[in-house]
Amino acid sequence: ELRSKKLQRNQMQLQVEHDKQMMSLERRFQKQLQEARSRSEQLLEKLRQSYDAEVDTLKRSQSELRDQNKDLEQKLSLAQQESKLLNRHLHESEEARRSQQRQVEVAQQQSQLLLGALERLGAGKDSDEKELD
Repeated sequence: ELRSKKLQRNQMQLQVEHDKQMMSLERRFQKQLQEARSRSEQLLEKLRQSYDAEVDTLKRSQSELRDQNKDLEQKLSLAQQESKLLNRHLHESEEARRSQQRQVEVAQQQSQLLLGALERLGAGKDSDEKELD
């Protein structure tokens, strides 16, 4: 019976030791789990902040690009209007040049006709003077 009590006591001590080890392992596991959760939460927060910063940067870039696009569209519109105006001036200038060219041609024809008439009159006078002589 003494042996049985000793055996029982040894078993109890082993059981207590085993329970202590299990509790120690459980505490260590819980501590590691808590640390892992904490690291995970920190990493997620850093990632969220990084994404938020990137989103803000992209929004600013998008806004700047929209503003640049509006400016360029306005400049394009002004350039198109100026181009139309210059084309109109060019067309008007070409029409004025053609009109002036026609006027010059008419004036040349008139002067040639007048010169021809004067030459005939002058030739007729010379022949009249010769007949009178």
